[in-house]
Amino acid sequence: MNIWRAATPFILTGLLLLTGCAREAHLGDIVTVHFTGKRADATVFEDTRGGAPRQVHIGANLLLPAFEQALVGMKAGQKKNLLVKADHAFGPRQENPGMIQVLDKASLAHSADYEVGQRLNADITYLDGTKGRREVHVVAIDEKSVTVDANHPLAGQDLDFRIELVGFL
Repeated sequence: MNIWRAATPFILTGLLLLTGCAREAHLGDIVTVHFTGKRADATVFEDTRGGAPRQVHIGANLLLPAFEQALVGMKAGQKKNLLVKADHAFGPRQENPGMIQVLDKASLAHSADYEVGQRLNADITYLDGTKGRREVHVVAIDEKSVTVDANHPLAGQDLDFRIELVGFL
């Protein structure tokens, strides 16, 4: 019996290492996470709970850099709260003509089908004169024009995340 008592901590440590429970996340790791993202007013903008966890390649910059960085050092099963200020999330909201544009309906395909709130890809001209294709959302419609906003929907907002590192791939 004494040999089992003495060996048990080593066996448990080995099991934890084998299952990855003691492993910490590092840059370059691919992990699975569940998270709930809320705006400063506590409205939820995304929640993975109740569905499949999200795969994240830490350091690939496919999500907010602050979100990916928060995963570094976390272990499977660990939870963390993360507050990301607007400047480090989607930046400040811009009201300039480069981001809010009035488009002539005559130049738009299917302009009669557009609705306020709709998201679409549009060719827009930035303040520096460059042009690009960008996702925009329709904010106003009248007889002759469609007004679109190219700001990210979460621009200008502080974001609060509840993150759980589910596991490693």
